[in-house]
Amino acid sequence: MTIDYSSLRKLDLNLLLALDVLIAEVNVTRAAEKLNMSQSAMSYSLKRLRILLDDPILIRSSRDMEATPYAREISVAVRLILLTRIQARKIFALLLVTMLKLF
Repeated sequence: MTIDYSSLRKLDLNLLLALDVLIAEVNVTRAAEKLNMSQSAMSYSLKRLRILLDDPILIRSSRDMEATPYAREISVAVRLILLTRIQARKIFALLLVTMLKLF
């Protein structure tokens, strides 16, 4: 499998966060509410994700929406990326405080 770096550059942290919440909530409106954004903005994020990942991410089932197999497959990796980002910010803040104390 090759990495399409041009598409990867378009996948920013906000889209990863939207992807994580969309997969968890399996509902565009609830995901938008959880991230304090409009439903249309979340729908646009889902549209961008579908194009970038070449997968529908959420599909209609008989009653409501469900995550695609691909979305379920990448959900753990997406969550780990977000948690790693949070931890990296905490470590950076601690390093910054330590450096300021040294000077």
